[in-house]
Amino acid sequence: MTSSVREFSSDEARAKFVYKYFGFYHEKFADFCWFAQKEGKSLGYCLGAPMTDSSFFVYQPHLEVFNDLYEVFPAHLHINLHPDSQGLGIGKLLVEKWEEVARASGALGMHIMTGVDARNKSFYLRQGFTTEVVRNYKGNPILFMGKNF
Repeated sequence: MTSSVREFSSDEARAKFVYKYFGFYHEKFADFCWFAQKEGKSLGYCLGAPMTDSSFFVYQPHLEVFNDLYEVFPAHLHINLHPDSQGLGIGKLLVEKWEEVARASGALGMHIMTGVDARNKSFYLRQGFTTEVVRNYKGNPILFMGKNF
C-alpha cells in the first residue's frame, strides 16, 4: 500500500515485484526479516540482508549503480508499514531491531534506497541515515541513504 508501484500489467508482473522486494529476502535471509502484528493485523515489516553483492543485481539491477558504497554500508534494508501504522513508532522499533541483527552479523553500516522526493526521506534521516548519494538508473534518480554503525 505504500509502494510507489501500485498497478501491475498482470498477476505475473505483480508476483515478480513481490519476490523482488520481499520474497527474495525472506527466502535467502530469514534471520533478517522482522514483522509487526497486533491482534492478528499486519502492521508492517522490515527486512533485508547483512551484505549486498552482485547476486542482488539479478533481481534489482538498479543496486549496481551504488556498488562502490557497499563496503562501507553493506547491509541492505527494506521497510514498509501499513498507512494506519505510520507515525506510531513502529517503524523506528523495527529499524532498531533490524540494526541490532545487522551489527551482530559484522556489518559496518547499512543502507536504504528511495525516491529523491519520497516522503519517507525524513523518517530515514531521523533513524540516522545521513549519508546521501543520488545516482541515475535508466534515467531515473535513486536516493541512496547510508548509516554507519
